[in-house]
Amino acid sequence: MALLVLIQFVFWAVGNLAGLLCFVAFRAAALLVVAVVQLLKLPRQASIGALDFVTEFLRSVLEQALGLLAGVVGSVAKALFEAVASAVAGSVQLAASGAAGVLEKTRESLAEAAETLPQVTEAVSELVAQVANGMLSGWKDALSYVMENAFS
Repeated sequence: MALLVLIQFVFWAVGNLAGLLCFVAFRAAALLVVAVVQLLKLPRQASIGALDFVTEFLRSVLEQALGLLAGVVGSVAKALFEAVASAVAGSVQLAASGAAGVLEKTRESLAEAAETLPQVTEAVSELVAQVANGMLSGWKDALSYVMENAFS
């Protein structure tokens, strides 16, 4: 149970980090394209465009980082609560059932381990979907930003 929670947390963290990196890369590319187009338009507006580029980039990175941090804090709190609840429940059952309970618990653990594999597979597929969704979202956001700002 605790291993599954840890695996899910790691996959969640990797997925969100990949999404953040894709967002930052696509946003930086979009802002750079817009800044270059603006630089070519008018030299006076270029300095303002560069400052807007830096401001937009820092704002978007800060928003994404704060969202990721909030998700991490919530996930860690949830994982800690589940681990404590699982440990308390396991301790009470073990103390109450004695040696027969230990044998039963071993059998349940083996069954749970067999059940964990599909959950891990599901977590991996969610990770892949999350990374792909983050890349697509970042690409769409960057493309729309370029289309809105580069030629205006």
